[in-house]
This record gives sequence, C-alpha cells and structure tokens, in this order.
Amino acid sequence: MNKATDVKCTASGQPLDPRGGYLHAGEFLKDVWRAGRDNVISARLDAWQKAVKTAGHMEEGDDSQGGFLVPTDFISELQLLTGLDDGIPGRCTQVPVETSAISIPYVNDTAHTANVYGGIVITRTGEAQRKTASKPTFGKCTLTLHKLTALTYVSDEVMEDSPASIAAMFRLLFPEALNHTVAGDIINGTGAGMGLGIVNAPATILVPRVALGMINWADIVNLWERLYPRGIRNAVWLANSDTFPDLAVMTFAGPLGDAVPVYLPASEESASPYGTLMGRPLILTEHCPSIGNTGDIILADLSQMLLARKGPQVDKSIHLRFDYNETTFRGEVRYDCQPWWPAPVTPTNGLRTVSPLVVLSAAQATTTTTEEQQL
Repeated sequence: MNKATDVKCTASGQPLDPRGGYLHAGEFLKDVWRAGRDNVISARLDAWQKAVKTAGHMEEGDDSQGGFLVPTDFISELQLLTGLDDGIPGRCTQVPVETSAISIPYVNDTAHTANVYGGIVITRTGEAQRKTASKPTFGKCTLTLHKLTALTYVSDEVMEDSPASIAAMFRLLFPEALNHTVAGDIINGTGAGMGLGIVNAPATILVPRVALGMINWADIVNLWERLYPRGIRNAVWLANSDTFPDLAVMTFAGPLGDAVPVYLPASEESASPYGTLMGRPLILTEHCPSIGNTGDIILADLSQMLLARKGPQVDKSIHLRFDYNETTFRGEVRYDCQPWWPAPVTPTNGLRTVSPLVVLSAAQATTTTTEEQQL
C-alpha cells in the first residue's frame, strides 16, 4: 500500500493530527467538560470537530465517521511498576511493636559440643546418684525503629488538570517504594541507621566460591552444607537475576552418568510458583548484588529474621505549601530488622558451623579450609 494513502486526512484534504492539537488528554477532556457544562466550545475543539465532521450517520467504530473525534495516544490511567517487594519482608517473623523499640529474648545457643541451649547439660545418672545442675543462658535482641520517608510537592494546577488521580497514585507509589527499601535492608542493611541485613549479620556464614565471578554446582552444595538442618523446610534461595544463566543450565552427574538439572522451572514437577533449586524456591531479586559479589546468591530461612514495622502510611496536606499553591504528600514507615541468631552454631557432630543465613562470598576458596577461617 502506498504510504501516502495511509495518512488520514480531514474533509479538506489536510493531514489529520491524531492528537487534535492537544498536548495531553487532560486538555481535551477539559474542553469537552466545559462544552457540556457551559455550552461553550473552545476554538481548538471547534476546529477539531469541523476538520473531521462529515454528513450522515456517525459512530466511533468508524474512524472517518466519528472515531477521529476522540484524540488518540492518551490513557487516563497511569501504568505503575508494582510488586517491587519480592515477598521478602512477608517471609520474616513479624514483630508487633507499639513503641519505638522492643526487646526479644533468645536462648544463647551457639555450640552443642558440651551442652545445648546455652548451658543445659544432660547426664546419664545412675540410681541413687546425685544429679548435676545446669541451666540455659539467654540473650536479648533489641529492635529499634528507624524512619524512612518520602516527600513530594504537587502544584494545584496538576491536581486539578491531571486526568489521573494524583492522590491515589501516591497512596500506591509511596508504600511500594518504602517497602522496597525495607526489603533491600533485610538483605544488605548495615545496622547503622538502618536494619541489620543478612549479608552483614554476625550469624551469617560466608562461603567462598569455587571460581571467581560465577556460580557452579559445588557452590550450591557448599551453601546447602552450612544451612542448619531444621531450616530446610523454610529456606529459600535469594539471587540476583545475573546469576540465572548459570543456574538455569547447571547440572550434576547422575548415577548413570547422565546430566541431572539442578534448577527446575515453576511447573507441576516443582509444585511451586517459583522455580526451585535443591527443591527450595528460587526468588530472583534486584536487592542481591550482581554476580561475582558477596551475596549474589543466598540460602536463608527468613523466619529467623525479625522484622518490626509501623506503617507504611501516606498523608496529604494543603497547608504546608499553601502560599505556593501546592499540596504535600508524605509517606513514612518505621522499621527495624535483624537476625534472631547471635552467631552460627557448632553442631554436636560435624566439621563446620551451621546457620539459617548462608551467603556466597566474592572470595575464592583456597586449598586450606579450616574452621578458624569462619567459612
């Protein structure tokens, strides 16, 4: 078809502007609204109608018979990138909090070689023999709320003229953005003015990788080895999307020498909305560092991460910037997060400590591997 014939024209033969000379849908809708309310048609709306108007029956389904009367390329709803949270905060143990801080006791249980639960000694006592006294030891985990805020000023003109609801937009945007930051702190928080995240926690075990800048089957095995056994049923893998090309094609040799895939995509076989690695869900998240860095892949039982949170909430005020003809939107959340465990645990039998938080390190493993290196 000749390109020139594809150009839609007005009744006078002039090329038709698909926007009708309007810069955005709000201008067009305002002219239509005023025409209906005051019976006053603006010069631009009048010119637009005359340019496309033809005699006879008119309908929107036929461009030449009325469809052109509705300018194109606009939509009154705003497309938002939602769901940034990745479900990470919801997997943590939620701690109700009424004040700015809360303390939670825990059993100081870091070694099972001589006792359990921080000091309980089990003895095999014979008849009429004296019992040996022992007791557990306890610690205290204190969550102190940190504040995250977002602030935006919106002019009265935008509030009045925008075809989208600005207030509804910020009630969606601010909580999403605040929760996105909380999720990031659960992984990377330093504990200084923010939550203490997995990567920097004393309870976390850092496992050196076999080869720099990549992930292979031996890394997955080494991470799995350091997870405390009772955490397997709750554990998830957290990984940056950069790691997926390595994970998706990863295999190990089966009993017959065949290649057995490590990663299973979400399906009836995996019985999970996520793909699985070693039978546990793999959650790809932008909060994990890119491949080759410490934390590019994490194996964690997030139920052992404590999360205290107030909010998020969004408030609106017309008073703060009244003299500027601006409305203020404010979003706020107060939160803290940190592991319930103070340190990894030395098992009754075993060469290495275990933890609910196991992170692949950026460092490469050496030929000498001792527990003193705190792998």
